[in-house]
Amino acid sequence: MKILSVEGRQRPLSLPAWIVPSLSSGRVRRLMLPLPPWSAAVAGDVCWVREACSVGPSRDADRTVRLRYGGEARASAVAWPVGIPKPPLGLMTADRMPVHLSRFTLLVESASVIPISDVPEEVALSAGITIDGNGFGCIGQTFMAPFEEVGGACLFLYERMHGEHLDPSTPIALLEFSAVQRNIASLFLETTGAAP
Repeated sequence: MKILSVEGRQRPLSLPAWIVPSLSSGRVRRLMLPLPPWSAAVAGDVCWVREACSVGPSRDADRTVRLRYGGEARASAVAWPVGIPKPPLGLMTADRMPVHLSRFTLLVESASVIPISDVPEEVALSAGITIDGNGFGCIGQTFMAPFEEVGGACLFLYERMHGEHLDPSTPIALLEFSAVQRNIASLFLETTGAAP
């Protein structure tokens, strides 16, 4: 495991539930992100992943929170810090997820700015684009008609992830990373002995 630097920037990154399983499998190793705020990302930055989850009931005396991440069938018990009120029951959108509940940390290895239409096929394949027998598709989008060009699939994936329509010449941030299935605070304590 890489040794983390407490000098790098730490920031949250909200991702849709359908892309999160591909982080743990290593299928997705790059992300296409909007400018701003990602134009300033550099190697050494660390992102903690926010994802939608469902908060279930737990005993008041218990310092855990019961969660179902991204529609998973099984519930997880997550340790909750003393002195911080537990989140309300029900659906928690990705943008509301606190760092305490994050289960993935992304270690940024490289960052670049590139027009989305110029994303090469080999890079697109590591960012969530799939090869269909008749063209290109996107992970998590099983019933879509394939695109003839990789650029069309990149535009579609970007729009599904960020809810923003882009012109093909629009520049995006392209982050390459290693995903670690650990909470960022736990990971920092393990590798540096210090909190982030």
